Amino acid sequence: MAVLGKILSVVEICILLVAVGCGITGAIMIGLTSNQFGSQCILRAGVTEITDTTISVQYSGMSRCNYCMLVQIVALLLAFVFGVYRLLVLCSGKYDIKTLGRLIISIVFGAMTFFMLIEACLVSVGLNKFCGNLSAVYTTVTECRTFQKSITWFTGENGAHFYDNMKVAESVSWIGVLLWLSMTLLSIVSHCTYKRQRPHERRQDPKAVKTVPALGPV
Repeated sequence: MAVLGKILSVVEICILLVAVGCGITGAIMIGLTSNQFGSQCILRAGVTEITDTTISVQYSGMSRCNYCMLVQIVALLLAFVFGVYRLLVLCSGKYDIKTLGRLIISIVFGAMTFFMLIEACLVSVGLNKFCGNLSAVYTTVTECRTFQKSITWFTGENGAHFYDNMKVAESVSWIGVLLWLSMTLLSIVSHCTYKRQRPHERRQDPKAVKTVPALGPV
């Protein structure tokens, strides 16, 4: 296994390890917040004031939160599987996917980057919209974090730490976008590297050298 290939494997394993952690954290934070609100999604949720300290939430479709959690779960599983594979390649020096395989992996990682980008946008925009609706009702409150303890949620929803949890989910989502974009670029680099090395390997392969039968005596 070439030195460049080992370096790429180490870098990929490190990135994938962080991607697994981000996926686990993001899925847990989004799921935990939804459970606190009775298995409802607060992304882009509306708000109605009942009393000076009590509000009712008009939840958005649960499909938003389900999509975000699903993308995080798929991302962490893909990162785990490919991370184990890259570790196997690094330790054994064999089974490395080259040329066409790397191109396919680049496409898969590119698609994952796209889905992660949508997920990160949904979390960021959805949380900002919910906080904006809260601020529109309680104009004296300037920070969304304050709503975690300063108001009572109608019908007993538990809004404790919703902002902190969703900000963590937002952060790991954008980190995930950068990680998968990095993996896509690394796979493209690996594909191009293997493609350049292929003609050189063929020239060095004894089986690829054509032998010319010796001419007998004239």
